[in-house]
Amino acid sequence: MTLPYTNLAIIIPVLNYEYIQKTIDSINKEFSINKDEYKIIIIDDGSNKKFRKNLNEISLIENVYVIYHENNKGKGASIKTGISVSNCKIILYTDCDLAYPTKEIYRFYNIFLNNNYDILCANRRSKRSKAVISPSDIKYIYSRERAGRIFNFCLRILGLTKLRDTQAGLKVIRYSTYRKLPVIKSNDFLFDVELLYYAESKNKIVKSESVEYIYHDSNSSLTIYNTGLSMLLRSILLFFTLNKDR
Repeated sequence: MTLPYTNLAIIIPVLNYEYIQKTIDSINKEFSINKDEYKIIIIDDGSNKKFRKNLNEISLIENVYVIYHENNKGKGASIKTGISVSNCKIILYTDCDLAYPTKEIYRFYNIFLNNNYDILCANRRSKRSKAVISPSDIKYIYSRERAGRIFNFCLRILGLTKLRDTQAGLKVIRYSTYRKLPVIKSNDFLFDVELLYYAESKNKIVKSESVEYIYHDSNSSLTIYNTGLSMLLRSILLFFTLNKDR
């Protein structure tokens, strides 16, 4: 399946997110004002029947295309599916809950257009980045930020990336660059790590930019550290796998 060509394809993985219509409306409002040629590709990663009924209605919107995974495959798999049908010059993928407001999404697109980058990543660790935080989430911020910094520091020690924030859910990629990279095998969060590893190892121009974002996560400190440890262990396994394949 190949979609009609546009300069930009905005890929949004989704799983039972009931406010996806609001997300699409916000993006269309931001981008339509500026009359850019783009399409929105929603990748449904195994949602329930009730949510899929809503997606069937959303797919009737002129510039919106919905692709379905019968079973949950992971965020990375969803992005890869979106890219495989994108038929575009520039790929942008972001979170379904608009953790990165539409004005930031459009700003990143413009930065990319005006520079000869291969990949542009949001960097929440930048001193110039700003977060909107709910009072109920404040007690988790320190744990989450600390875990994120440790995780990305370990990735840099392993030589998997030079960036300080690999997991931010806002990235812009040149389609021709992606096509020249080795096949990315990871289907979950490691998709981003593997993408950056291959791009940097091929001397592609990979840049990061400060960002304004909305903090949505309120997991407990224990959950954050357990998840972070699991991510780190799997990243170490990825390190050995990638180096074995070299």
